[in-house]
Amino acid sequence: MPNEKGDNKSKTEEYNKLLDKFNALNDKYIRLYADFENYKKNASKDKLSIAENSIRENIKDFLPIADELENTLKMSDKFADKLDENMLAFIEGVKLILKKIDSILQNKGIEVIDTENKQFDPNIHEAMMIDKQSKLPKNKIIAQLERGYITKGLCLRPAKVIVSGREKEDEENNSKLINAKMEEEDE
Repeated sequence: MPNEKGDNKSKTEEYNKLLDKFNALNDKYIRLYADFENYKKNASKDKLSIAENSIRENIKDFLPIADELENTLKMSDKFADKLDENMLAFIEGVKLILKKIDSILQNKGIEVIDTENKQFDPNIHEAMMIDKQSKLPKNKIIAQLERGYITKGLCLRPAKVIVSGREKEDEENNSKLINAKMEEEDE
């Protein structure tokens, strides 16, 4: 009769080897599955990001049209008393088109950057001129030359603005810096 203890021992060893192999393969499967799920999530995020970038780029190409319509309205205000009935109707049509554009932008999550009574922020504003004669505090926005747009915290296009920059303040700040450097050198 064969030795039962020897057979049981070899069966146990074989079972343990198979169990170890199963555990290793199962662990590998779990890791591959997790990697695949992460890949799907990342691919989905990438697709969304590409779509959003495409929308932003298309809208950027569209913004100069809105700018020209806005400029048309500004010019019409200057000549409002000289416009005949047909031109006034035309201007009303331009206003409606600009409203529709603003509505489309808003529906796409794009907002106009507010510049009225704001402090200059280089992240969302582009200073086209500095008015050193202004009585306003330094870096205060005086006027907007072109609207800027922001979406989801990202600046789509900075607002082009005129900024105050008082010479007196500049001179005072420069003299303070010079005095501070001189004091540091004396020490």
